[in-house]
Order: sequence, then C-alpha cells, then structure tokens
Amino acid sequence: MKKYTKSIASALFILLVLPNITFASWWNPFSWSVISYLFTKPQTTQLIATSTIVVKATSSTKIIVNTPKANVSAPDNSAAVKVQAQLDEQAKIDTAVKAALAQQDAANLAAQNAANVAAQQAAKNNTSAQSIISPITVSCFPNQASTTIGSSVTWTAEPTDINASAGFYSWSGDGGLTGTGKSISWTYFATGTKSAEVMYTNSNGKTAIGICGENVNIFILPPINNPSNCPCRAGDGSTLIKGNCLCGGVQA
Repeated sequence: MKKYTKSIASALFILLVLPNITFASWWNPFSWSVISYLFTKPQTTQLIATSTIVVKATSSTKIIVNTPKANVSAPDNSAAVKVQAQLDEQAKIDTAVKAALAQQDAANLAAQNAANVAAQQAAKNNTSAQSIISPITVSCFPNQASTTIGSSVTWTAEPTDINASAGFYSWSGDGGLTGTGKSISWTYFATGTKSAEVMYTNSNGKTAIGICGENVNIFILPPINNPSNCPCRAGDGSTLIKGNCLCGGVQA
C-alpha cells in the first residue's frame, strides 16, 4: 500500500507541480529584465495619425508627442475696414467744406467792412468838399413885420448847411434879445424898429453870422379908457395894452 501511495504522489508531482516550476517567471532567466535588456534590441515604432500627430514609442516606454501649431485663419474684417475708410474720407471732405465756408464768410465780412469804410470816407469827403466849394451861410427873419408893445415875435434862422439840425444857434438883438435854438420868441416892451442877428456853428466847427434882413416895428395902440387898472399916478400917461400896464412907456 505504501508503495502505491508513493507512486501516485510522484506521478502527481511530475504532472502538476514540475511544469509550473519549469515555466515560472522567477525560474525562467529570459523573463528577467536584466537578461531581456542584454539580449533584446529596443524597437522604435512611429505612428502617424490623421491629425498629423507623430508618436514615438520605445521599449523604454518613453513617448514623445510633437503637435504642430494649429493654422487658424484670421476673421475677415475687410468690410469693416472699407466702411471706416469711407467714414474717414467723408470726415476729411466735411472739414474741407467747413474751412472753405469759413474762409468765404471772412472774405465777405472783410469786403463789407471795406465798403462801409469807403462809404463813410466818401460822405466825409463830400461834406468837406461842399464846405470848401460853398461856405455855409445863415439868414434869419421874424414871423411878422409889426406888432404892438407886449406882443411876442418869433425869429427863425435858416443856414445853408445840410447838417443844420446838428448845429448850434446863438441869438442877439434889440430890446435885450438873447437866446439859443433855431427859433426863439421874444416880447418887446418898447416901441421902435427891432432887429436881430444869429451866429450859427455846425458840427465841424464852421461858423456863420447872419443879420436878419427884416426888422419888426413895435408900436402902441390907443390907450384904454380905464387907467384905474394901472398902478401909475395920475398924469403919468398910464396905458393898458393887452394886459400889460405901461407907465410913461415903461412896463409897470
């Protein structure tokens, strides 16, 4: 019995255990990394993918991947560039038009100013020429040839100057006549012939003196039969004329 048992154990060992020992990696020297490195050449495999990525692989498991740069095209902005160019060109045209208009306005203003200056100078020359060719004169006259004592007489001056309204008038004459203005009114309280004269000065300083060509005769109306209205003494020749009481020809 023991003999068969040993035989059966030996057979099982040979069939089951011995092959595992023989083909085990620790027992097979060619499976060791040192022996594999010495007797095996490294192999290089180059793979080219459709995406142009190159992969290099070796037995040392070192992998190098070279990825080319992507070729990305720039967006097409030619339309925007054209629009901007048109806007810039229009801006240049607008600026040139504005400058031309401003220059034209300045030229028109200068021409208008020159015309105004020329007109003023012509008017001044005309006035000066008129003064030289025809010196100014002045005349005067009363509004009536005769009147009674106590009545008002109006004297009026008439210069030949075209700017008479801007001139100055100074009057003098009989009966204490004095005053200024183109026309003056004066009341006489004494009988007789009264005369007057006027001196005219224009805006340019030119002066003319005129003696009125007509005189005024001042006379006395017959006495009013009411001498008690005058504060004169009896026998003084009191006379009441238009409300003015005269004593001996002098206003009381």
